[in-house]
Amino acid sequence: MNSRFVFRRFIPILKSYSTFFSRQQQQQNSRYVILRLGLGIGLSGVVLGFSNQTHAENNNNNNHLSGNIPLGLDNDELRTIKIFRQISSGVAFITQIARIKQGFFEPSIDANIGTGSGFLWDSHGHIVTNYHVVKNTNTLRVRFDQDEMDATIIGVDPDYDIALIKVDPKKCHLQTLPIGSSSNLCVGQKVHAIGNPFGLDHTLTSGVISGLGREISTAFGSSVSDCIQTDAAINPGNSGGPLVNSSGEIIGMNTAIYTKSGTSSGVAFAIPIDTVKTTVDQLLKFGRVIRPSIGILIAPDQYQRHTGVEGVLILRPTTKEAADAGFQPTLETSSGEIRFGDVITQINDKLIRKPTDLVRTLNKYQVGDVVRITVVDPNDKKSRQLTIKLKERASSFPK
Repeated sequence: MNSRFVFRRFIPILKSYSTFFSRQQQQQNSRYVILRLGLGIGLSGVVLGFSNQTHAENNNNNNHLSGNIPLGLDNDELRTIKIFRQISSGVAFITQIARIKQGFFEPSIDANIGTGSGFLWDSHGHIVTNYHVVKNTNTLRVRFDQDEMDATIIGVDPDYDIALIKVDPKKCHLQTLPIGSSSNLCVGQKVHAIGNPFGLDHTLTSGVISGLGREISTAFGSSVSDCIQTDAAINPGNSGGPLVNSSGEIIGMNTAIYTKSGTSSGVAFAIPIDTVKTTVDQLLKFGRVIRPSIGILIAPDQYQRHTGVEGVLILRPTTKEAADAGFQPTLETSSGEIRFGDVITQINDKLIRKPTDLVRTLNKYQVGDVVRITVVDPNDKKSRQLTIKLKERASSFPK
């Protein structure tokens, strides 16, 4: 058999790559509970549900935010209390509201269909939360302490599970929060998670940074790299809440937990605040996230392995510019066999081994940048370099 071609048995595999990849992604996602508006997805098989906890379960007694501190506490306890009181006033209790029809002859009512968390970004009323907290809803209600008001969605970034919403700053007292950096974290640092797990507002849990550089999958088929792992107890309803260091600075946004039961197992993940900053800056400026693209459709790395070349397999160019640059597509020949296209192995001086490497590397560039891409033809193992100007990547996600 000609070495330029793969066996016929791979044809149906490649033709159905998107379905297979989707299933694989779903299986990978099942490892994580996205801390959304309810019980989430876990290995236990619990489907995406909604929290049935309501404000009625809280006594709304906020003395813990300003009451007297008892004597005899050590310095660590006093520091934790100070951080909690400083940060909690800027942590939002976010509720999804839906119009529910009660019956054929009954009027429709507004019902709480789920809750999540968020935190105040600036004095203009912008609040950062997870995309899955605000997805598929027309009405959002936000509460800070005793102030409750409606919120509007400014923009979303489903790729990184980030959303920016806004309340009217004139309708409540807003206290801005200190935004830190996630660029200089260390395993072992003490951290605090503040949010509204199971609808219980103003909840604080503490732990340490257990790991760095973790990669997690979102519920929307994308991956978020460089996530912070912590053993601070995080549960459904904590989604979008802040992860805070011992100086009271926000270093991440709580997003997911690894669990078999649907509740905290001591392995939780937060999106690094530097990633959040990049997204929020673009949402404030453009109302959307602008990310660069080569203009190609790539295959999942499961199929790239069959090429015998480490990198990212190109299925086809999606723009005229990419085709003109010389990227070769994966094709079915007249004899019904598959001829693999180019495999991307390097962008400028950065090695590319898998699709997440490609995405992570491209996100460091701006639309309009010119990059040098090294590709290998897996059929003859010859490499060549192509140059292309990065275009804006179209988003497939609505608000």
